[in-house]
Amino acid sequence: MRSFIIRLFILSSLLIPAFASAATSSTSLTGLWWNPNESGWGMSLTQQGTTVFVAWYTYNSTGQPVWYVMSSCPVVGSSCTGDIYDVKGGTPLALPWNGSGKVVAKVGTGILAFTDNNTGTFSYSVNGANDTKNITRQMFATGTSQPATDYSALWWNENESGWGVALTQQYETIFATLYSYDASGNPVWYVASNCPLSGNGCTGELYQVSGGSAPSAAWNANLAVTQVGAVSFVLNDSCTGIMTYTINGVTTTKAITNQLPAANQCAASTVAVKTAAGVCAATLTQGLTEIKSNLVYGRSLA
Repeated sequence: MRSFIIRLFILSSLLIPAFASAATSSTSLTGLWWNPNESGWGMSLTQQGTTVFVAWYTYNSTGQPVWYVMSSCPVVGSSCTGDIYDVKGGTPLALPWNGSGKVVAKVGTGILAFTDNNTGTFSYSVNGANDTKNITRQMFATGTSQPATDYSALWWNENESGWGVALTQQYETIFATLYSYDASGNPVWYVASNCPLSGNGCTGELYQVSGGSAPSAAWNANLAVTQVGAVSFVLNDSCTGIMTYTINGVTTTKAITNQLPAANQCAASTVAVKTAAGVCAATLTQGLTEIKSNLVYGRSLA
């Protein structure tokens, strides 16, 4: 398992899905993207309609894991351009949520340009540093048939706006990336790179990765991988679920909902959850409007 995590973004020897125009499907770009020659950093893309939400997991100048977001990257032709934001001041997942100290800062601009649904480039300017990276869709699982429900999406708890979890599903395996904060309120991410589906849920070991290079430096990673706990998902459908995790000995359970469901996808679940618990998944229109006006993870982050 450790060697698998260290090769966090090493491309599997699997066939890449057939070419399709990036603009032909509302979810065609959704998935994990990486540069196989720079294993250790990556991006989760979530596309609904012609808008892409980008979560970029990378490292700071001391090699500690950090994340940035492009919360609104509208697709025009075969590319999208969006502002890149840094978010600080949230609460660690092991503690009760208190987002009153969150600070959202624009740190640059990113451009994603796609040759097809599986290859492209990522050009960015972050804190004055400029670079262009080749990226490809990461394939991490294989199988003979896809399950009836695909849980790939951004998930969150709307009452704790500021953290989230990106689920990417391929066949019977989910790759989960949790975006949160450390004890000082700095952004940090964790991965469950092998969460095998069993029924309507999965359980996987949770890791923190450090030792990568910052976007401002040439890639020269000396990755260290530390298991910090485990995470389990029970997903009622593609709209609502429960996430239970243990990080550094502290176990917590949170209700989660699909942050950017397709139009009308979660109507029934929304009504039921509103009635039972006062929590609902946003509709596509609501979600995109909130993201555009509040920058990151949908609501009241600034």
